[in-house]
Amino acid sequence: RLAAQQELARTIGKSGKDMAALLQAIEEGEESWKPMTGSQLLELDPNVSACITGLLAKSCLTVVASEGGGAKTSLCYRLATAIATGGLFADKMQAEKGKVLVIQKDETTMNARQKVGAMDWDSLPKEVTDNIQFRFSWHPGMFPELRKVLKDYKPALVVMDSLGTLMGGAGASLNDAEVALYLYRLNKMAAEFDTSIVLTHHTRKAQTEKKKQGGEEGEVVRKRAKISDLYGSAYIVNAATDVWALGVEGGDSDAPVFALQVLKARSGVTQTSDTIHFQGNLDDLSFEFTNFNMMKAEAATEVLNGTAEQKVLQVMRKRSADNPITEMELLSQVGVSSSTIKRVVRSIYGQKKRHGINRKRVDSDVSGPKPFGYFAE
Repeated sequence: RLAAQQELARTIGKSGKDMAALLQAIEEGEESWKPMTGSQLLELDPNVSACITGLLAKSCLTVVASEGGGAKTSLCYRLATAIATGGLFADKMQAEKGKVLVIQKDETTMNARQKVGAMDWDSLPKEVTDNIQFRFSWHPGMFPELRKVLKDYKPALVVMDSLGTLMGGAGASLNDAEVALYLYRLNKMAAEFDTSIVLTHHTRKAQTEKKKQGGEEGEVVRKRAKISDLYGSAYIVNAATDVWALGVEGGDSDAPVFALQVLKARSGVTQTSDTIHFQGNLDDLSFEFTNFNMMKAEAATEVLNGTAEQKVLQVMRKRSADNPITEMELLSQVGVSSSTIKRVVRSIYGQKKRHGINRKRVDSDVSGPKPFGYFAE
C-alpha cells in the first residue's frame, strides 16, 4: 500500500503535505461531511476521563518528549504495566485496568525484552502480560490496520515509539506540516475509539547553565524544556491534545530525579505548567512519585486520587439555586489549595450532567466580573 501511495504521488504530481491531506480525505470519505446540529453536539458526553488519575487522559493523543535516552520508553512501559494490572503508576496514581497496544519502531524485540526483563515482567501473572500486545512493524500507510486493531482489540492505552521512526519512515520531514496531519488522524482515532494514545518524541539537547556561588562557578543546572524545544514543526504540538516533556532534574547516574512537565493540557486531566517529580531507579527502570507542583506526596494525594473532587462535590450538592456556593467559599470549607479548587471546579462543571451540578453568576463585593456560584440541580 505504501509503494502504491508513493507511485500515486509521483503520477499525479503530489507529494508531502498535499499527498497526506489527500489520503486523509480518501480515508474519511463522504461520512466526514455529515451535518451535526448544536442540539446533537450537546447530547455528546463532554467528559474527558482519566486513563491514569491525575496524569493521562483517555480519548486523546498525548505526546511525551525527552532527549534521546531520556527514559521516555521506560516511562511508557511503566504506564502500560499500571494499566494492564489496573494498579498504581509510580505508587501513587490509579490506573484504569485494560488492554495495551505497543507499536514499537525504536527498539528491536531484544531491546524490548531486556527492558521489560529489568522491570520484572516475568514475575507478573500471565493474564497481565497477555493484556499487553507488541507490534514491531509500522509505516504511515498502515492507518487502516491501526483502525481495525483499535476496533477489534479495544486497548485502553496505545503506546507509539517514536514519532520520527513511525511517521518519518515514508520520507516525511518532521519540519513539514505533513507530519502533523498524521498526528491529527491519531488524535481523532483516539477520540473515536475512546483510547489513550501516547506518542514519544525527541527534544533538542537540553541547555545548561552554571550557578555562580561567591563569584565561582557552581553546579550545572539543566534548563526545563519549552514547547519550542520539541523537534519539528509547531504543528506537532497543535495536533496533540496534551504534551509532556520528561527531563532529569537532579539525583545521580543510578538514581536520577525526573521532572515531567505538562507543556500543553487541552484534556483537562492535567493543567499547563503542572510538574510532577519522580525518583528514578536504573535497576528496575521504575518511577517513584515524589511531589506534584512541589507538594509532597501526602499533600498531593487529594489532587491525584480524586479525594478533593469528592469533597467539593459533597459541599456543592448541599446547595440549591437560591443559595449557590462560590470558589472562594469552597476554599474556606474544603481545605485544599486555591489552584486545586479551580482545577476541581472546572472538572466538575465540565461533567455537569454526570454530577448534576449547575452554576450562575452571583453578586459579590469584589470588583470585576461577578463570580459563579455552584449548586445541585
